[in-house]
Amino acid sequence: MAPVCISDERAVAVSAERFWKVFSNPPAMPKVCAGFFDAAEVEGDGGPGTVVILKFNPAVKQGLYKTRVVTRDNASHFLKSEVLEVALGRAGKLKTHLTETKLEATGAGSCMAKLKVECEPEDGGSLSPEKQKIILEGYFGMLKMIENYLVAHPADVGEIILCHKWIKEYTSECAANVGSSYKTKLVACDKATHVVKSEVLEAESKVGKLKSHLKETKLEATGDGSSCVVKLKVEYELEDGGSLLPEREKMIADSYFGVLQMVEASPLKQKQKQLS
Repeated sequence: MAPVCISDERAVAVSAERFWKVFSNPPAMPKVCAGFFDAAEVEGDGGPGTVVILKFNPAVKQGLYKTRVVTRDNASHFLKSEVLEVALGRAGKLKTHLTETKLEATGAGSCMAKLKVECEPEDGGSLSPEKQKIILEGYFGMLKMIENYLVAHPADVGEIILCHKWIKEYTSECAANVGSSYKTKLVACDKATHVVKSEVLEAESKVGKLKSHLKETKLEATGDGSSCVVKLKVEYELEDGGSLLPEREKMIADSYFGVLQMVEASPLKQKQKQLS
């Protein structure tokens, strides 16, 4: 049987441009959809072939939502993705699963979200109208979470996007020290203690080729809570079994602290713009 194609559209009380910046930025999902997604991983540059993994909050459901970008057009706010893995839901197991989302402006601060889902049940049968509705409502439910967050936090997500952009720019500007690509895998994340530990899978640099590379960042509040201390720990092993000179170790630390300083500067600059 041919794949089932279902579609619908919903009005969104946020501009297409602003909604797109968040919708197309997976790292923002755990914050924007807090309580629904706990973590996000991205393998790729956001274009075709990029794999996105969003991990569900266990209290909501077990598992993850893993997709691969098929087509992305920032100008027309269009994204088509192939669903590679998703926690089993009430709609049943699907053999194939493609989604298309397009945002069309309807005003200065509003847009229309158009959704199309193409899927094929694993048993080769057809989807009942009830199951088709379950699939659509699941996707529109996530879009609604994004909308609600943007309406409630008119500036917050802008800072997330800005920091993400600055990190990209920093990596480009410091390519001589950090490299043109930086790929990591999350090892541990403790929101209560503000600790994130990652394994660096790919990072070109002038400090020498590393056999293993782990980075741990911890934030500790100071003063009245409006400031904190960032503690950075980097574990590494050179491929040749040797050790790095102090100057090269400093180069690694300075690179990471440089990115953190940009993140720190983002809300400060945003506040200065609001006061000016």
